[in-house]
Amino acid sequence: MKRILCPLSSGVSITVSGAELSLDDFIESLAEAQKEARKAREQSLDARTFASIMRDKAKQGGAR
Repeated sequence: MKRILCPLSSGVSITVSGAELSLDDFIESLAEAQKEARKAREQSLDARTFASIMRDKAKQGGAR
């Protein structure tokens, strides 16, 4: 799959996309995102800043 969409009962949807995604890839991606989000929260960053930082890291090849 190229995209996995996971709607949650809270009304939030989580989408992971990439080439040839497996369920393990999905799980690893969520774990990585959670780890980075927790670091951002410890730094008192807001969601918009977090997303911008992650976008920049991905462009530099440092997201994984």
